[in-house]
Amino acid sequence: MKKLLLILPLALILCFMVGCKQGKEVTDESSHMTDEERASVAASAEQALADYVEAMKQMNWNRMFEFLVDGDELVFAEDGTLKSGKNNLVGNLREKSAAIKKINSLEHTNKHVYVLSKDAAVISLEFDQSFTLVTDDIIRQRGSWIYIFHRINNEWKIVHTGGTRIPVTE
Repeated sequence: MKKLLLILPLALILCFMVGCKQGKEVTDESSHMTDEERASVAASAEQALADYVEAMKQMNWNRMFEFLVDGDELVFAEDGTLKSGKNNLVGNLREKSAAIKKINSLEHTNKHVYVLSKDAAVISLEFDQSFTLVTDDIIRQRGSWIYIFHRINNEWKIVHTGGTRIPVTE
């Protein structure tokens, strides 16, 4: 029993050290990138976001869903809730999008890009959007949103995303 009490803390320390080393490798990669490499990754991730938003504006939901990582890795946080898994999220988004007749506007401002590595970047922004429901009600919202992009097989995928919407009344 005494051996177990001595070995258990050592095992926990070893696990902690290995976990910290893995996290350190991710952050160190960004610090070893040149400014040109960081700028290239940022521009590439921003283009992926622009393509994602364009699919949304055109109400091309299938194209928009292609930007979401497959499987259970996808996490979506909105307005105090958290959903995970692409199938779960796409089903929920299909229900919501069925109520939308037209996207009137979607503008992004105050955009910030933080490059994590050659294959990962975070984009934070503020948005203002307006859409018309099938009931002809017009909804206007503004808020902030964050996207975490990961380049997988040379394609940018959204792995985590979330934010808050605030109704705008005029």
